[in-house]
Amino acid sequence: MLLIASRNYSLTISQPTWNAISREGLAVYSLTLDTLGLYARSIADLQLLSNVFRLADDTPIPASPFQIPGAKIAFTKTHIWPKAGPGLKAAWEKAKALLESKGAVVEELEMPEEFGNITEWHDRVCKGEGRSSFLGSKYFALIQTSDHTVFSL
Repeated sequence: MLLIASRNYSLTISQPTWNAISREGLAVYSLTLDTLGLYARSIADLQLLSNVFRLADDTPIPASPFQIPGAKIAFTKTHIWPKAGPGLKAAWEKAKALLESKGAVVEELEMPEEFGNITEWHDRVCKGEGRSSFLGSKYFALIQTSDHTVFSL
């Protein structure tokens, strides 16, 4: 969702490591899957937010920049690859070719067959945890809109 919003509204985003920012005060849908996402107009604004939340890298940024020659980079096609259009497929091949031309070691990584179930598994976790997270809110809303008194204090 973060990437869709950032693309549609020209926003800069950051999704800090899971639990880097407390979820205190947030409506948690899924303990397993939820992470806080930060939206900003610029990198400078994201840096400001990072300072406010006291975010810091666990390891310092390397003194020398990342070098493509010799870097090992994996490309993997997920279970939804057959739905990819010709533009994505062409960009995929071009990206691999560009990296290889600069000296990267590019590998095609095969996902295990079970990975094809990931969308279903994700859906089960979301719905299961969401059900328990918002069950009280659901019943409270029903009570507020009902003509019948469910309980009285």
